[in-house]
Amino acid sequence: MAVDEKYIETVGEEKEEVNYDDVLAEFGAEANFVEDESGITVPADYWNRTLKQLPVEGVFAGKPHLGIPEKIEWEDKETGEKQVNYQVKLVVIDDLSKEAYTIPINLKSMDTIHENLFPSSKLYALQMGLMELKAPGIARAYNRLTVDLDKLRKILDDMEELYFKVVLIDGGNFTYKAFRIVSEDEV
Repeated sequence: MAVDEKYIETVGEEKEEVNYDDVLAEFGAEANFVEDESGITVPADYWNRTLKQLPVEGVFAGKPHLGIPEKIEWEDKETGEKQVNYQVKLVVIDDLSKEAYTIPINLKSMDTIHENLFPSSKLYALQMGLMELKAPGIARAYNRLTVDLDKLRKILDDMEELYFKVVLIDGGNFTYKAFRIVSEDEV
């Protein structure tokens, strides 16, 4: 795909317009842009970081967006078998700092309703965290949850700002990063 109508600016005393096709030709490269299937558009000049790239104990905020479920097919390196996973992306866009924070959330299927979620699930953490903002203590009363992605997406769309904190979870054999929804007061 030719992108001769798009240009980049170089940083320096004098800004010059550079044609993408010229740069590609100079390096003998071919490039394509693969659309993100989540349905969420992050401005090109924003720094987009995933949960894995964020510092532990860091608190981040912005306008939340919940993408559409995606099917991810991959091949297991050890067995060679094709595997299928499902996920939805939570993207929090901070217009002030021109950053976007992407949190991939595993799903059981492409369905809208997800039942019997455990507290270790990121989808559980998202919904229960939002419910905790409205009803503090509710998470202590329940340890399983059913989530309707359409209702959750509407709730997030109606929010102006969502705050979350990056936490480190000890999973026994390994540690991993997760997130916790926090109130503005906890920031």
